[in-house]
Amino acid sequence: MNTAGFDVSRYFDNLASVWDNGTKPDQDRIKTILSIACIKEGDRVLDVGSGTGILLPYLSWNVGVAGSVLAVDCSSGMLNVSQEKNSVLPNVSFRQVNVETESLPGHFDHIVMFNMFPHLRHPFTALRKLVERNLTADGNLLLFHSMNRQELNEMHSKRFGDGEYFELPAIDRLAERIRQDGMRTSNLVDDELGYGLLVSRGARCYTIGA
Repeated sequence: MNTAGFDVSRYFDNLASVWDNGTKPDQDRIKTILSIACIKEGDRVLDVGSGTGILLPYLSWNVGVAGSVLAVDCSSGMLNVSQEKNSVLPNVSFRQVNVETESLPGHFDHIVMFNMFPHLRHPFTALRKLVERNLTADGNLLLFHSMNRQELNEMHSKRFGDGEYFELPAIDRLAERIRQDGMRTSNLVDDELGYGLLVSRGARCYTIGA
């Protein structure tokens, strides 16, 4: 897990202006990944670690004019880039929040954590906090990465030092760890599509501040 001396916000602030250079979103892959969560018109979606907003056009389209999307990130640089790119989306709002140290008001039908779980200092604590505080009783949280486990861990080991990222375990071990915290898991994936699963509230979860 991340050491106290590694500043994730500053790291992504420094990369924000060049993050999208030379990259083109794989639209079919993104649509397939989001289809796992079954996001529909009128839903309220929280995009945690939204970065430069790669998912926002797709989320905006899925929820339609009756729905809403809140994009949050701990990096002001990333959010600034995202706002410039996605300012035309009428149902999307932005907020700088560190979900590990701050609380978000409101409840959402879907929470999306895309390509960001390994960058949390205490990933399982943050995950449970979001599910208990912000997920509706029948909602789901999509935790997903656009690479499989082996590819992602190899990439992070080259970019970061020891303790500066969370090394992803086998997907069944991740699911078991999440279930130990009283949540449910389903739709486990670790293949050419990527790595991830769906998380939903379990009998031991309760809504804080409802």
